[in-house]
Amino acid sequence: AKGAPYRRIDRGVWYGSSFGSKCVCEKALRIPRMRKFELKTQIIQKSMCARLTSDVDSGNALALREVLGDIVKDGPPVLFLDLQEVRKMDSAGIAVLVEVHDRMKKEGRQLGLINTPTAVQHMLELLGVFEIYQDLETGLRATKKVIAKWQRLHDPTRPVE
Repeated sequence: AKGAPYRRIDRGVWYGSSFGSKCVCEKALRIPRMRKFELKTQIIQKSMCARLTSDVDSGNALALREVLGDIVKDGPPVLFLDLQEVRKMDSAGIAVLVEVHDRMKKEGRQLGLINTPTAVQHMLELLGVFEIYQDLETGLRATKKVIAKWQRLHDPTRPVE
C-alpha cells in the first residue's frame, strides 16, 4: 500500500522505509510462539553441568544460543550439557550446539553431551562432532586432561589437582 511504513520485499520479510531496518512479520511467516526452556546449571569438579529441560527447536533455539553463549563466555574449561529431558531436537537446535562446540574448541575447551536420549543421540552421532558420554561421571573422567591443561594455561600458580 502507498505510504505504508513498511513495504513487502519477499515472503514474510519487511523492510522499514525510514532506516531500511529489517522487520519480521509473524503473520506472514507463521512463526510459532517462542517455546520456553529451562537450563539449570551447577559447577562440578571445575566443570559446568547444564541440564536442559525441554525440546529444542526453532521456537527456542535463539534464546538457547544466547543463554549458552553467556555461560561459555567466561565459563569453565568443560561444559556438560545434560539432554536427558530432551525428546526431540530440530536443525535449529543442532546448529546452536555446533556453534557452542566450535567456539569452545577454538578456545581449547570442550562441550560434552551427557544422558542423551537415543533418538537425539543417533542424530548427533551422524555429525561426528560431539563428545557424547553415557553420564556425568564418565564425562568427568574423560575430560580430566582438558581441565588440567586449561588450568596450567590460565592459572599456572595453582597446582593441578
